[in-house]
Formats: sequence, structure tokens, C-alpha cells
Amino acid sequence: MRLNQKLGTVLWRIVQVGIIGLTVIGYIKGIFISLDIDESYAVAQSYRLAMGEHLFADMWEAHQLSAFMSAVFIKLYLVVFQTTDYLVIYLRVVGMLIHAAFGVWLYRSYKGKFHGSIVFLVVFLHLNFFPKWVQMPEFELMHYWFLLAIFLLLHSYFTSGKKDLWKPFLAGVCLVGSMMSYPTMILLYPIYLIGLCILERLQNDVKGAKMLQSSLWLTLGAAVSGGAFLLYLFSYQSWEELLRNVSYVFMDESHTTYTMAEKWSMYAGQAKELCETYFESLWIAAVIVVVAGALLLVIGRLRRDLVLSSPVGKKVEMGILSILILTAILLQKDHILGCLLEDQNQFYLQVRYIAAIIPAVYLGIRYHRRMAVYFWLCVMPSLVSLPAVLLITNMNVNVTCSRAVLGIWGSIWMLCVYLREELQERELLGNVLTYGLGLSLLTGFFVCRVIMIRVTGCLPVTVMAPMEKMEYGPEKGIYILDEQAQIWNDNYPILKELIKADERLLYIGAEHLIYPGVGCTVSTPSTQGTTVFNEMFFRYYEENPDKLPSIVVIDKTFATNSVYSLFSDTEMILDWIGEKYPDAEALETAYMTILFLEE
Repeated sequence: MRLNQKLGTVLWRIVQVGIIGLTVIGYIKGIFISLDIDESYAVAQSYRLAMGEHLFADMWEAHQLSAFMSAVFIKLYLVVFQTTDYLVIYLRVVGMLIHAAFGVWLYRSYKGKFHGSIVFLVVFLHLNFFPKWVQMPEFELMHYWFLLAIFLLLHSYFTSGKKDLWKPFLAGVCLVGSMMSYPTMILLYPIYLIGLCILERLQNDVKGAKMLQSSLWLTLGAAVSGGAFLLYLFSYQSWEELLRNVSYVFMDESHTTYTMAEKWSMYAGQAKELCETYFESLWIAAVIVVVAGALLLVIGRLRRDLVLSSPVGKKVEMGILSILILTAILLQKDHILGCLLEDQNQFYLQVRYIAAIIPAVYLGIRYHRRMAVYFWLCVMPSLVSLPAVLLITNMNVNVTCSRAVLGIWGSIWMLCVYLREELQERELLGNVLTYGLGLSLLTGFFVCRVIMIRVTGCLPVTVMAPMEKMEYGPEKGIYILDEQAQIWNDNYPILKELIKADERLLYIGAEHLIYPGVGCTVSTPSTQGTTVFNEMFFRYYEENPDKLPSIVVIDKTFATNSVYSLFSDTEMILDWIGEKYPDAEALETAYMTILFLEE
């Protein structure tokens, strides 16, 4: 027995070394390999804010509220280095350090509360998870960070034995932070209020008005931070101007192509497909568990010493949990094989995240008193995030499932509590399933982090693709697909020579890193890669005549990717330029048309 334990310990140490090594490789690869329009957009809009442009007044990007975090670091970088070269690498390092800091916080919060190997596993699940597999501060990663911070703050408030009211206060601040990523996260506010009241009753054994104590402090934190943000907005625009500017943001048809009814109709169809995929794996898992259970009963009949003494109800319950966990593991397997062998991209089969949370939903309802902290602070906010995001996103249901990943950490914690307090002689089986779930998830993360790379259009591309190093601009030092690198490396020297700091640039294309790359005035309402060049632009120049462009750069490769199939019509803006500037001088390069405008 001691030899088996020693061998198991050695094997686990080897696994841990492998996990650490792959994590380091994933971070290095995440810093230096590949770039797509989502990351370009995150940098470009944050650059605008860092350069002193105002939210809503000057910027009409759909995700501008989330630009503040990267803008702070960009401003610092510009002050120190006086250039935007290597800016993307710098922001990726910043994102890595913030993510690692959350990992340390997560570790310190759970060290000693669960077995060390489980804490290790959850921490490294966190370290290797990025919603878009991009490790700079962008809105989806920020949303995850803020929800994780809320969970850790409130979990500590209820479990530390101290009533530190500054923790729910800061949780309220973080709730506003999550709303900067997705304004619809306000829908989480009533969820947290209900959860806090329930937890005050269950954890702190208080009744009546005292149950509202932490809720009031969370509300106060949200009110103070939200109020400060509104004061900032009103410092340079009136209420009427703000409402008018916000209405212009919604003119960006890349996020309003479909009506709300059409969107939810599509979501219903997508959810149906995901449910069918889930139930396919569920039936397979059920057959495996039933057959395995039958074999154990037969063996138990033959060998009396293997007969388990737990009540029938516990056996049935463990069977249910085994089926649910095994279903999630099978979906992880499908994801891994789909990416490696079946030409799927990183966002393939994200229903696997929801599958990993379903055991937590069962345990949270079945053992509510003991599981309430994880259920109300981790699982429920994650699940409610999904419809909240779908209200305003242009993504599909599958991709949006990653917004619930925090609930997986809660699922693993809850399974550990169940193992410790309920299973008794079936603890070995429970450990196998719990570690199997965690390690299968981690393997899927490693496929995305180490092997797959993000490219515009979310195509199934791996690190084996031909790549070339960028020699110019904010993306300098990054290896990207060779065809794209050749285009950008050709464009940047031309643009740097032609465009001066006092020029007002309008770029018609997808990769908006040109704006921070050339360092001139940004003359566009939106730097989003999928921006529709429609009436929004004309209204922007009416509201901001000082932003009328003096130079227009037209990317000849724009709309060649299928991702732009809905948004490739640029005739409206080109006709406007031709009418307003009939004498514009044109310069043709290999990949650009550059127009020099004069009134």
C-alpha cells in the first residue's frame, strides 16, 4: 500500500511539472505568436482614450467602456518610451502579470481549505484560461477578472470569520467594473443581493434587517464607483449630449444587423443544437456508468469484500453525478480531438463549459446549506452572465458559453466538499471523476494555448502555420501569418513617411493598429475591425467637424476574409469622400490606396 502511494505521489509530481512547463510555454507563445482584429481593436480604442479622447463624445466604439484598463498602461508606456513599437507585446505581458496575480490570490484564498493537489489544479485551470485566448486586458478577460474578484472578496467575507465590510464594498466596485465590459451585467445585481441575504442567514446566522448588511455595502460600492464615472462623463458633456452620443454608437450595424427578436430566434436554434450535442454525450456516459455499475455489482456478489455498504440513495446519487461528470469529460475529449484532428478552431464545442457546471447546479440545489457560498457567488453569476451577454453581443451561443467558466471552479470546489462530507467509501471514485474533469479541462486549455493560434476569422490554424516576424509598429516583434506580415511590413514604412503627427487619418479596413502605429489624430467614430462604414460616419463628422480627415487610407485587402461577408460594403463612405473631396490626390501602393484630401 505504501509503495502504491509513493508511486502515485511520484506520478502526480511528474504531472505537475508537465502542467507548469506547458503553462510557461503557453504564456511565451501568447506573448509572441499571432494577432487578430479583436486584439487590434482592443489596443486601438484604448490608445484613443490614452491620447485624451473622450468616451462617447469622440469615441463611438461599441466596447469603449472597457478601454480604461489598457489605456492606463498605454499612457504609462508612451510616457516612458515615447513610441508605440512593441506595444502589443507590452500589453500581453501586463495581462499575463494581472492574470498571474489573480492566480496567487486564488491560491492564497484556498490554501489549506482543500487538498493541495486540488488547489493546484484549480489555480492552473485559471492560469491557462482566457475567454478569447488573448492575454491582454480586453473586455472579455476583464469581465472574467471582475467576476472572479467579486467571488474571492465575498467568499472571504463569509468564510474568514471576520465581518470586513470593505470586502462587499469592493465587490460592488468590481460589479461596476464588470458592467464596463458588458453594461447588461447590471442583471447580476439582484442575483448578488439575493445570494448575500441568503448567505447572511446561513453563514452568519443573522435575521431580519441585519441580513441586508452586506447587500447595502455592495450597493454602496457600486453607487460610489458608478457615480464617480458619471461625474467624469458629465465633466465634458451634458445629459442630452450623452444620450445623443450613445444613440450614435448603436448606429454601428456590426452589432445591430439583426433585431432582438431575430437574434433570440437564432439563439434558440443554436441552443437546440448544443443541447443535442450535450445529450449525445450524456447517453454515452449513462451507458458507461450503468454498465460499470452492473459489473461492480456482479463482482461484489462474487467477492463479498467488495460489497459497498452505502445506502441505495447514495449509490443512485453517485451514479447521477458520475454520468454528469463523465458527460463533461467526453465533451472535452470531443473538443480536443476536434481541434487536433478535425480542423476545428479554439471556440469549438464550448457547451463543454456548461456541462462542467451542471454537477454544481445539482449539488447546489441538493445540499444548498453547505454549498450556498459557491452556488450563489460562483455558479449563479456565471450562468446569469450568459443571457446577459447574449442581449448585446454579436457572437453566437456556443462562443458565449465561455463567459460561465468561473462556475467550473465552483463546480470543482463543490465536488470536493461532497467527497469530503458525503461519499465515505466511494471517495476513490469521486476523486477519479473530479481530477478527470479538471485534467480534461486543462488538456483542452493547453490545446488552445499551446497548439492553436488566433487569426482573423477564427480559422483552425496551429503554430505549424508559416509565420513571419513583424518589424514595425505596435505589433513589432510578434510572429504572424506570413502573408499578413508581408502586407503590414510593406505598409508601415510608407505610412510612417507620409503621415505626420498633425494629420487626421481615416483608415478604411480591418486592422486598426495603423492608428497607434503612425501616431496621428484618429479621425473615425470607431476603430472596431468589423465597423460598417455607414451613416454613422457622416453624423460623426457633423458632430465633430474638427475630426474631418485630411488623409484616407483604403486597405485593398479589406473584406477578403469571410468574416466580413455582412459588412464589406464601403461604397457609401467612398462616394462621400469622392463628392466632398473631388480633387483628392491618390497614391497607389501594393496594398493601399492613400488619398490626400483638401477642402
